[in-house]
Amino acid sequence: LKFLLTSRPFLMFLVVLSLIQMSHGFIYVMGSVHWHNQEIDNQTIGALWGTGVVAEILVFIFAGRIITRFRPMYVLVVVAIFGTVRWVVLATTASLPWLFTVQTFHGLTYGAAHLVAMFYLSSRVPDKYFTTAQSLYSSIPLGLAQGTVMLMAGTLYNLAEGGAYFFMAGLCLIVLFIARFVRRIAKEDNSPS
Repeated sequence: LKFLLTSRPFLMFLVVLSLIQMSHGFIYVMGSVHWHNQEIDNQTIGALWGTGVVAEILVFIFAGRIITRFRPMYVLVVVAIFGTVRWVVLATTASLPWLFTVQTFHGLTYGAAHLVAMFYLSSRVPDKYFTTAQSLYSSIPLGLAQGTVMLMAGTLYNLAEGGAYFFMAGLCLIVLFIARFVRRIAKEDNSPS
């Protein structure tokens, strides 16, 4: 634990993935409610969720080898860009063609981010620390970070309704701003990001 929590590249990996996973917390709690309030019927809401799941499965099936060809931080920056677009569209429209389009982005915003995390852990973390690193990934980005936004989701929706998605987009934008800092840390520590 001490080795991992004193590794600047690993800590920044957790920060970046936390921001990306946090951005999903709102849709998981309030997505269906928001769509229902936009007068989208339950069958269509189910189809929107199904579109995201299918996109995620396709990424898991086909993108594994592609992702391993790039530095993890590069892929996470692309994921953050798609996340920003996804959340801005969800904040600004109820147009079904747009909603279905950005729901396919779930394959990247969640699926690719998770694949990158697994690739990072298996290729950048020494074997003897792998289990602890995987536990930290599961408990911090996927647990604490995302759970925090999920707890706030109702309050955010009461304050801003669909405009709360702009906050989710902001979380992804932060990734873009800190990516350069992460690269500098990786160079200083002589570790690829």
